[in-house]
Formats: sequence, C-alpha cells, structure tokens
Amino acid sequence: IAKESLYAVVESTFDKIDVIKGVSFIRDVACDLGIPAVINVSASSDIGPHDGGSLFEAVLAGFVDKNCAVVLSAGNNGQERRHVEFSRTDLGGGGIDIPFTIDAGMDDREIEVSMDFWCDGENAFDVTLLSPDGREFAETGSGEGHVFALGGVQVFACNNVSGPPNGHSNILLVIKGSGLSAEQNGEWTVRIASSDQSDFTCCGWLASIPDGAAWFSGYVSERTTVSSPSTAKHVISIGAYFERDGRIIPLSLGPTRDGRAKPDLYAKSPHGSSQAAAAVTGLSLIHI
Repeated sequence: IAKESLYAVVESTFDKIDVIKGVSFIRDVACDLGIPAVINVSASSDIGPHDGGSLFEAVLAGFVDKNCAVVLSAGNNGQERRHVEFSRTDLGGGGIDIPFTIDAGMDDREIEVSMDFWCDGENAFDVTLLSPDGREFAETGSGEGHVFALGGVQVFACNNVSGPPNGHSNILLVIKGSGLSAEQNGEWTVRIASSDQSDFTCCGWLASIPDGAAWFSGYVSERTTVSSPSTAKHVISIGAYFERDGRIIPLSLGPTRDGRAKPDLYAKSPHGSSQAAAAVTGLSLIHI
C-alpha cells in the first residue's frame, strides 16, 4: 500500500516516553522534508481514564495538525471481560461487590493484576478487597497509595478524589505475587461503597500479566472497551472485526468514557487492530 511514500520506522519498547519520542521524530523528519505524515502507533493498554485526559493521550493529540495524522490501534479486548460499568443506583445502601477471577495456576511464575476504576465527579469511596480465602483489606476514604500484604500476595492500593489528570475519582488496585496457592486462585471481590448521594457513573478496566490470567466475573460491559491511548482526542482510532456464522464481531466498542464515538473506523483483520491500523495508515497515505 502507498508504495511511493517514504517510510520511517522507529524501534520502541512501548514505554510511553519512547512512543512520544518516536512520534516526534517521524513528525520532525516529515517537516524537514516538507511533506505530510501519517504516523501509526500500535500500542494499547486497558489502564487509564479512557477519556482523552491522560498526559500520554494529550501529548499524542498535540501532534495532530493539518500536516500530521496519528493512527492508533483500538485494542482487541472487547470480548475478554475486562471492563465493568456501574452507577450510583447499583451501590444501594451497602455498596457494590464486583467479582473478578484469577486463574494463574500454582507454579512459580509472577502474576500481576491491575484494576483501574474511574468515576465522573469528585465522589469519595470506601474500597474493600476480599481474597478467595476470606481475607480482606479496607481502604477507607481517599489517600496516597500504599502497599500491604493480603493472603501471601502484595497489593498496591490508591484511592484518589479529584485525582489527576481530569479531576475525577480514581481507584487503582494492583495485585502482585508468584506461586499463588489454590486459595488465592479463584474469585476475588472488590467492594466499593460511597456515602455521597450524588449521581455518578463508574467504569473499571482490568489488565493482567500474563495476559488472560484474570477477568471480571460480574457487571461486565462490552461498551467502552476501546484501549488507551486510542481514546485520545483528534487521533484516528482504528478497531478490528472478524466474522463468525455470518455475524460481525468487533474486537472493541465505544464510546470513550466521556461519550465520544470511538473507534473512528473498523477494518476486517485476522490479526487484530494493530494490523487494521497499519492498513488504514497505508490507505491514508494514498489520499494525502
């Protein structure tokens, strides 16, 4: 595709700083040559506010102008039970119990499970984490993150009201360990409660290392499963789909958490949104 175009390829570790440096380098090369640029970045994460408000998303959006387009892959996890959504009504009087399952086996491999909840407004939440063997830890109110031990694993908890980067409430939980016991594999629970009576909507995303070792078991939503940073403003977000029994199955669905329509385009791809985004980048070059 676009065989007469010039190509610049940047090797990256997918660290956010490396990605930003790579995009900046390609844009600068195009500016020096006096030609427009279409830059493809196929890197995605389920962690983040998914509203275009993170610093990483804002920097990528800042590269976009009349001579530079940034094309981002929208991720492939819409069918993977990695997103939950709930509102003030779901909390009732005693809070909401959100179950999630860890199935990491019982060998010595390292596992890391991250859950990132973002709620519009500045609500204060009480958070309790319960392990499958009945142990629990309560994080009451807002405060700086800290690490504690729970059932033989390390847990990092951060519960912020009006947190960066968008002024919304954010709850981040990271569970990390190796050689999980039979009691630690199974259904965990995050209990979220709030005495604040104002309305709000809350979205949560889950990511695990190794991939697929954990998933939400309740309140799952296939909406708002476009990965970050393709939820950034002004960028071109590309989703992928496949066909099964005559049905089209998208690998990610919008909207963004702040209600914008994403992905911008879908392309059929047997290898996910990274391949789809690369194809759309090539097609874009033909028409500029």
